[in-house]
This record gives sequence, C-alpha cells and structure tokens, in this order.
Amino acid sequence: MATYLDVVLKERKLELAFDFNRSVDLFRNKRSLTETTLNGVTFTVPYTDPRVAYRIPQIEMDLNPLLVQN
Repeated sequence: MATYLDVVLKERKLELAFDFNRSVDLFRNKRSLTETTLNGVTFTVPYTDPRVAYRIPQIEMDLNPLLVQN
C-alpha cells in the first residue's frame, strides 16, 4: 500500500521528468534511488551512500558563519 509520500514523489517524478530533482527528492526523504538502464541493468544508490552528500556552496558558507560543511 502506497503512502502519501510515495504518491507525492511519484507525481513529482512525472511532473519533473527531465529535471535533476528526482535524486534530491528521494535522498531528502530517506529513500534509495533505483534506476534501470536501457540495456536492462538495474542499480540502486542508497540514501546513506557517501556519494550523495552535496557540498554547500562556498558563497553560502561565507554568508552564514553558522553553517557546517557536509
């Protein structure tokens, strides 16, 4: 049974199909990214993977001294 969050994420995936927001949405909501390539290979990137840590831009770090880099 799908939760409200699942429904919202699926709708957002359809609306923003060609934008980069999908992985950000999933990782922010503690969901793993699962994709299937054209040749049928499926890969999964868990939200706990160290590769998903997005760095805070330096300009933001300069403007707010309370920020701590990921």
